[in-house]
Amino acid sequence: MNRIVRYATAFILCAISVQTWAQETNVDTPIPVADKWERWGPTSRTGFGFLLKMGYSIGGYSPLPIPREIREIQKFSPQGGLSVGVEGYKMFNRRWGLKVGLILANQGFSTKAEVKNYYTKIVLDGEEQKGWFTGINETSINNWTITIPVMATFRMSPRWNVSLGPYLQMFLSKNFDAKVHGFPEAERAESAYLRVDHGDGTGPTQDKNIFGPDKVATASLGKDMVTCTTGMELLFDWKVTRHISAFGKLDWGFTSIFPGDYDTVRFKMFPIFGTIGGAYSY
Repeated sequence: MNRIVRYATAFILCAISVQTWAQETNVDTPIPVADKWERWGPTSRTGFGFLLKMGYSIGGYSPLPIPREIREIQKFSPQGGLSVGVEGYKMFNRRWGLKVGLILANQGFSTKAEVKNYYTKIVLDGEEQKGWFTGINETSINNWTITIPVMATFRMSPRWNVSLGPYLQMFLSKNFDAKVHGFPEAERAESAYLRVDHGDGTGPTQDKNIFGPDKVATASLGKDMVTCTTGMELLFDWKVTRHISAFGKLDWGFTSIFPGDYDTVRFKMFPIFGTIGGAYSY
């Protein structure tokens, strides 16, 4: 139901934008090139204002590069999420300006992968264990974030802008749930197992704790996530009218969502999300 509401809202916004554009561009007399810049937005040193933005984000948290422990990604399902916020801008001349934003967004996705010697922490039969797991790993993530981007903006034309700059992202909620289980194929019933880490430094050579198809262990890692991450944002926007624009952006995280010394997941995971949406400028 929520997804239907989001799609309906996006469709209505697009319809309103197209109608407004058609009304404002229905003119017979040509516009001088010099006047086009002023028509589509502020061009002087006093040009400043703010934008109200709404969008839809999809993406995930990913190790880069993909570690060898992950042998096959069987499913990746971006659940997407609402993104709303405000950006203030200041144009220093016709081409160059500065943007600062405050964006609230929902980040959600799920994955399913076949792994081998994947080091993790699980809860099995009420007991917490760490070790090297071989089998199927499923992950479900749903978080709310606040992102503060600071970007230089460049007007490529009267209607096209590109912006680039760093951001700081803070997690308002942290939900990172996983489960591991055996292979569903009968011929691989004994191919999934956990080698428990006894802390003796011998690595994944201990006896196997076999995971059959119906044996499931869980892990909740959200409480171990960091509070803030940093990254870079790249944004393109196109003016439908002087006040209404459509945009697309990519947020690429540079810091992992887990601390550097975190040994439950022994590789860094970076947030990578894309967003499309619309904005109204004042």
